[in-house]
Amino acid sequence: MNLSQFAALNVIWALSIVVLEVPSGAMADVIGRRNLVVLSAVLMVVEMTVFALLPVGGPWVFWVFAVNRVLSGAAEAFSSGADEALAYDSIPEADRSTIWPAVIGRLSRWMALGFIVTSLLGAYVYDVHQMNRLLCWLGAGRVPWPRRTRSSSQCTCASLLPWPVWP
Repeated sequence: MNLSQFAALNVIWALSIVVLEVPSGAMADVIGRRNLVVLSAVLMVVEMTVFALLPVGGPWVFWVFAVNRVLSGAAEAFSSGADEALAYDSIPEADRSTIWPAVIGRLSRWMALGFIVTSLLGAYVYDVHQMNRLLCWLGAGRVPWPRRTRSSSQCTCASLLPWPVWP
């Protein structure tokens, strides 16, 4: 895929959220907030399944990715608002003014921590050399890499560990 296709996929994702945001509120009123949150989770699983089963190459890859982005946008639209409303409604009315700010504060802190951890892990996993070190350390071999590296094609774990190994 080229840069324009990647940008188009991001536009498809954003438009899916915008277009489905208001109807998702109406759906929450009809089928219930809990059911909408469950539907959102199901869509997320379907979205990841489509992504995981996507073969490499071919003229239709962009369109499969487009389906993936629409599913992702729908899942996002269905969960946004419904999840917080469901949590808010579960708090007794007399305690909402004191408990809700604490719940939102805790949620924000955990989300921020999650973003930091997943960003760092994502950067680590994206680097094929780091993954080779980890896989060798676990005894699983190497990830195939088309370019020649300084290490041989054999997995020499001692040379790939992130810390020095002394004889």
